[in-house]
Amino acid sequence: MNNHVVIFDMEMTGGSVIRHEILEIAAYRIRLSDFTLIASFTSKVRPLRAWMGDRRALCLTHYSEAAWQDSLPLHKVMRFFAKFIQGATLAGWALNNDMAFLKEGARRLKFPLNLGEKYLDIQRLAMQFYGLKQNPALKTIAMENQLIGEFHSADFDAFCTTRMLEIMLSQRKLESFDSTSCLLATGN
Repeated sequence: MNNHVVIFDMEMTGGSVIRHEILEIAAYRIRLSDFTLIASFTSKVRPLRAWMGDRRALCLTHYSEAAWQDSLPLHKVMRFFAKFIQGATLAGWALNNDMAFLKEGARRLKFPLNLGEKYLDIQRLAMQFYGLKQNPALKTIAMENQLIGEFHSADFDAFCTTRMLEIMLSQRKLESFDSTSCLLATGN
């Protein structure tokens, strides 16, 4: 794994990769050797078809045309995000869905997005760390660690995931985790 990790989170207009769109992306670039924050990034994404969004998802993310008035089109956000993640290992909480949306967005835009070969699933690290048999929800684990805020905001969820990784690494070395179950192939 690279010394730089980009921990990111996204919010979407719903759960279907084909029907729904990315609404928001947030990321923290961390130097893993000393867990130093190198840079952060957050952007709201202007959906093309918000009217096709799932009402519950739109409500959870507080989507409104007014709140997204200054949002950027996906192609601009993808261009910046591609530069932001360059040379780093991607990481996040239960990233399968987020990775699928990134890949589909890049495919639709015909954008060459290099996601690297593997990504780190921090939810799986948490399962090992806490000895859990089921996938824990980020909100549950974060609240147990006194991280309170606006969940279902890409920025806060990325922050919580970053903080959870820091907590786990401060108590155990990364090498002590079973990397085969936490480092997943991106499928590029």
